[in-house]
Amino acid sequence: MRRRLAVALIVIIPTFAEARVDPPAVSEFVEAQMRRSRIPGVAVAVVGPGEAVYAEGFTLGGRPIGPDTPFLLGSVTKTITALAIAQLADGGRLRFDDPVSMHLPDFRIRAADSGKAITIRHLLTHTSGLRQWSGHDRRAQHEGRFDHIAPARPPGSAFEYSSLNYIILGSVIERISGMSYGEYVKQFIFTPLEMTNSFADLESARRRGLAPGHRYLYGLTMPASERQQPAPLIPTGFLISSARDLANYLSMLLNDGRFRERQIVSPAILREMFTPWDGAPTGPGMGWGIGSTTIGHAGSTPASSARLSLLPAHRMGIVVLTNVNSGPFFSGTAALSGGVTRIARGESAAPIRPDEILLKLALLALVLFSVVRLILRLRQWSRRGFPRRFVATRRTLMPLVTEAAAAILAVIVLPRWIGVPLLTILEYFPDLGIAIVVSVVIGISGAIVRSLLLSDGRHAADTLHGSATSSI
Repeated sequence: MRRRLAVALIVIIPTFAEARVDPPAVSEFVEAQMRRSRIPGVAVAVVGPGEAVYAEGFTLGGRPIGPDTPFLLGSVTKTITALAIAQLADGGRLRFDDPVSMHLPDFRIRAADSGKAITIRHLLTHTSGLRQWSGHDRRAQHEGRFDHIAPARPPGSAFEYSSLNYIILGSVIERISGMSYGEYVKQFIFTPLEMTNSFADLESARRRGLAPGHRYLYGLTMPASERQQPAPLIPTGFLISSARDLANYLSMLLNDGRFRERQIVSPAILREMFTPWDGAPTGPGMGWGIGSTTIGHAGSTPASSARLSLLPAHRMGIVVLTNVNSGPFFSGTAALSGGVTRIARGESAAPIRPDEILLKLALLALVLFSVVRLILRLRQWSRRGFPRRFVATRRTLMPLVTEAAAAILAVIVLPRWIGVPLLTILEYFPDLGIAIVVSVVIGISGAIVRSLLLSDGRHAADTLHGSATSSI
């Protein structure tokens, strides 16, 4: 039996009258989309620039979820890291166009100028020239070391999303403030914004009822636990917060940087943050994606996902948090956010059925087909007495060469192309990662057996030919 915990706080002011928020319509839509997308738990908030907040939690069985339940934020964290940098700029402790080396004297990358041309602005807007792939570098993630990493292009020449930019920004915050990243965010962002269920470490969040995580595995929703990440990674994607806390955060952004009687950041700095890096009407800003009608950011961890949206024309913000990683090709969290936004605008919204299940079932079918094919070859090998003699010929080598090429494409080329290492794919999107690994292992195993069978066939033919010659 489906169970729902709903906590709603509605204050009617002109802002919401304009936004035309209809709480029953939002709840009905969210519940329907959860069922279609197989999302175990959701927290949603809709907020204007004042203190009025609509916040509600939903669950499809399991532990209740409320608007104060903490969720891991994934890369939504980057917007908070960008705000911390903006505060330091507001206080005159840095400028956006300062070289990174001005604040991190030991900062080095593998470049002719040792990274001196990279500025704070380049890091904030992902235009530093650093690769997406470099954001997964183990030494950078665990030690905060960058001197072995080479940029792909000169800074300021193009956009390429990379978490490495925000690993470096976390170090900048710590060096300038003299605090750990978590301490700075708590003192200067969480506390003044009254974000009482927001944390920089998992243990504190678990004590406050952290939402239990999940992953998708070939159409099934599987429980999954998160692990504490190394300190350099926290500024890129591992802060924790609740829907109600994030409503306070968005309310401040909608109110020109002011929350109640506190000025968190100046309006001038906010305008600069929300300006695309190349001066175009839309594009990447400082920690935010700037669209024609929406400013937003999405994020995911191995077992959760989040989405924040600002609608400046409506002076409204949307928070959607889920305790499952949507993964690639999966529209669950995006569909929730889009539907809630339409309802808040006074439009109608209907749940959609994600198409990703068809893709993932196709992957599963391909894996099962490969397993059956290997079993049939092993049976054939068994009937011939498990021959192990290999004769290197063009014909016997071809299966090995073909499968080796396919393995290189799957394990090396494909991850490089999408900018995510195979280990990360396995952690974040296990069904896709398992399909890659199993296909490679089965493919190579099948190629070896086939080559042995072909060699045995050639050996049998040679033996028969030799016997015939002897009899003559």
